[in-house]
Amino acid sequence: MDTRRDTIKKAHSETCQWLLDHPTYLDWTNPEQLDQHYGFLWINGKPGAGKSNLMKFAHAHASKRRRNAEILLSFFFNARGDELEKSTISMYRALVFQLFDKAPDLQQLLDNVPFVSPHSSQGAVWTIESLCDLFSAAAARLGQRHLKCFVDALDECDEKQAQEMVDFFIALGQRARRNETQLFVCFASRPYPIVVIESGLQLTLEHQQGHGEDLAKYVQSHLRGGNGKEIEEVRKQVQEKANGVFMWAVLVVAILNNELKNGRIFAVKKRLQQIPSQLSDLFKDILNRDGENMQDLLLCLQWILFAKRPLKRKEFYYAMVSGLDPTELAECDSMDTTTDDAMDRLVLSASKGLAELTKSSMPTVQFIHESVFRKLSS
Repeated sequence: MDTRRDTIKKAHSETCQWLLDHPTYLDWTNPEQLDQHYGFLWINGKPGAGKSNLMKFAHAHASKRRRNAEILLSFFFNARGDELEKSTISMYRALVFQLFDKAPDLQQLLDNVPFVSPHSSQGAVWTIESLCDLFSAAAARLGQRHLKCFVDALDECDEKQAQEMVDFFIALGQRARRNETQLFVCFASRPYPIVVIESGLQLTLEHQQGHGEDLAKYVQSHLRGGNGKEIEEVRKQVQEKANGVFMWAVLVVAILNNELKNGRIFAVKKRLQQIPSQLSDLFKDILNRDGENMQDLLLCLQWILFAKRPLKRKEFYYAMVSGLDPTELAECDSMDTTTDDAMDRLVLSASKGLAELTKSSMPTVQFIHESVFRKLSS
């Protein structure tokens, strides 16, 4: 249930702190402002800007500062994951589970739900409607407790379902105000598809000064080359060209650091000029740049794109081996002959850094960002 949130990389040191002092965020967390925004905040931004990192940071901070009378729920959509990570019914199931887990006094509501066996001809009991009804009934009985929800990456589920889910929460928020209970919901998504939240607050990530300062801090601390005038000019150009997209900056810094290994500052300047400014075009540039190990790359992309479900670490490794050198399979007497570290390195090298392993008890291989999947699928 927490695989997507756990896989999101931890925010870089000293980044995201600006959110906690931002007037819009402070208004959202202020109970006295609920009549103005009904408890809704929509964080939007370009693909790769860093929305999920910010949501993970905000959720972690809320968890640390949580009061006894506050219930904290979360769901992070992941279009690259399995069906349980990218459908709204899975979100409702996760939120209902978390709510009853953290409010055991509401157990009677759950006990009163008529159970239908999954093997029954009537089908399983859990539909979106039944989950919404149960969640609404539970929320109505919270009394003085506050309910705070973080829902990330709305754009990674079906557009119609996403708007219906937002409409459900808006209706829930309106009922909460009439009942004088406190509901806070923070959504994050790309600017399009447009999520209609009347009276809610909105924060566009790449327009925030604090976000720009975070990006500058990252480039300053991670782009090697010392403190000379030339490298400082390169750092400035990277910040400007990133245009608020954190993932672009992270990938480009890695590319330029590779050039800097040999002290070739002139080559760094030239390489930066050649790098596309759009994130999707940068992915294409990374894939096509050196022309090395293209068979590995093609096979890797095919497995990630077309597998019926995300492949586990060992499944991916042996799928690659079978395609690149089938004779090697005969020498693998067991699945334990190759270390996890070697398998991890194959994921990184074969994908040219555009794939990763999820952080879970059974890691699976996925692209580092939904934009990679969309670019390759288009």
